[in-house]
Amino acid sequence: MRTSVPLADIAAEVDCRVSTARRRLNALLDRHAVLLRCDVAQPLSGWPVSVWMWARVPVDECDDVAKRLSAWPETRACLVVTGAPANFFYSVWVRSLEDVHRVEQLLRRAVPSLEILDRSITLRFFERMGRILDDVGRSVECVPMDVWSDPVEAARG
Repeated sequence: MRTSVPLADIAAEVDCRVSTARRRLNALLDRHAVLLRCDVAQPLSGWPVSVWMWARVPVDECDDVAKRLSAWPETRACLVVTGAPANFFYSVWVRSLEDVHRVEQLLRRAVPSLEILDRSITLRFFERMGRILDDVGRSVECVPMDVWSDPVEAARG
């Protein structure tokens, strides 16, 4: 399993010199057109429980709430969404199931106008971002993701 690709391989793939590939890659990174992601084995992180919450926040408070909650160490994702009863999505990693209640209490104190509509708790992931995970959350296999295909058509085929 490859976790990195040498710049020479990237240059060969796009048929250019290494210096050109380096310059183009740096330009993409500089303008945030490409983002690098590094994930950890969640069960080994000390924060093994994932909690996803869908909430309603007054629309004029959403950006401020997202900015404040993004600074919390438990936060994994904090998003303003549209088109559903919930207009706010919040994802955290916590140390235990008991911490779920603590996080909800902190949310209530920090953002009294936030109303949690639903929540989902995940104790273990078997796959994440196209990676099959072992018992302790380490990547053991890659499953190519085709983000451009129609999943309904693929299921029919």
